[in-house]
Amino acid sequence: MKLLSILTILLFSFCAWSKSSAYRPPAKAMNDGAYEFDLVGSHFTQSAVFDFDGNEVEQAEGSSFSESNLNLLGRYSYGRSLHFFAGISFRQNSSTNGTTNEDLSSSGVERVLGGAHYSFDPIGHWYYALEFSFAKTAYSNQFYPVGQALPSELVLGDDGQIVEGLAHITFSKTRTSFYSLSVGLRMPQEHLAMEIPWKVEAAWIFDRWVITGGVKGVTSMGDDEFTDNPTQKPRLPTGVTGLYNSINREIMEPFIGATRAFDTWKIGLGYSQVISGISTDKGQTLLASLSWSSEGTTTAQKRLNTFKEYDTEATVNKVSPRGTFVKIDKGLTSDIEKGMRFDIFKTDYEGGNKLFASGIVYETGAEWSIIKITQTYQTDVIQNGFTARGYRQ
Repeated sequence: MKLLSILTILLFSFCAWSKSSAYRPPAKAMNDGAYEFDLVGSHFTQSAVFDFDGNEVEQAEGSSFSESNLNLLGRYSYGRSLHFFAGISFRQNSSTNGTTNEDLSSSGVERVLGGAHYSFDPIGHWYYALEFSFAKTAYSNQFYPVGQALPSELVLGDDGQIVEGLAHITFSKTRTSFYSLSVGLRMPQEHLAMEIPWKVEAAWIFDRWVITGGVKGVTSMGDDEFTDNPTQKPRLPTGVTGLYNSINREIMEPFIGATRAFDTWKIGLGYSQVISGISTDKGQTLLASLSWSSEGTTTAQKRLNTFKEYDTEATVNKVSPRGTFVKIDKGLTSDIEKGMRFDIFKTDYEGGNKLFASGIVYETGAEWSIIKITQTYQTDVIQNGFTARGYRQ
């Protein structure tokens, strides 16, 4: 809990900074050359244990377990589709046995990790990405045969290396709602069964606020060496928790969260609860996060650098309710024809020139044209009075 308290103080110390992207779904790419750093603190408290058969077992009166994590993760985007990441995790565990009155604790560096994320070009409203990661714990555990007394100590977790591959799919018909599915294969430490991690997430954006919700979990491949004889598996000094040294672990964990975006900073709070599982703990997790990111080179900036000369300029005088079509005040008499391409800008008297969207002429008349928006670059909506600049490819 101490780690979470420290992070909370840090979060609100940075609130004075006040536009990073409010939300980046798992299948979307970072901007070219962008950096991102995340500091995430979480605190898990146990309420019960799920045994090897998935039965919920209440702890003895006075028994408790908690796990606090502090994770630092950095990302760098190389090109339009690929970004790399690396991080380090710190952990603090605390276990109290109500029967023996034994209090145990442990703390330290838990693991280091690295990986890569590749996003494919979107197909319609669908986005796709693949992710690979490798992690290595900063400690090693000693196992004890069944029947041998365990020392009065508490492990930080399961030691060894973890290799994981994930596939991400995101559907987004508007810029304010995203629906994502992530699923993959995890090869955990050698004394654990292979797993299928998965996550279903929805996100809704309200200006600079983001609300997320969904469910995540783990499905076991069932290949633990001691599947048929779980009581004979060598033991670890794990205190009263069932999180470590599991046998065919499975987890289902609904979650909710809220994030507030500032200019380059984001702060977030989250809550999740393990509601069912096998060979793990039941409990709840509180989470707080702080993120900083650079903008990199956006698609809009690349387009601005590419198209410096336009054939015509018009004014937007009508926007459809959903913002998918706009009407401009020039048409055939100004040599605007169907299929011509336009960029939509927000301009002002002080020289502001912000690219909002791109589109193609869908229909045209003598003194008007309708442009179908094909790509947007800002979260704000297009308004009457914006400038439309057209060009021919």
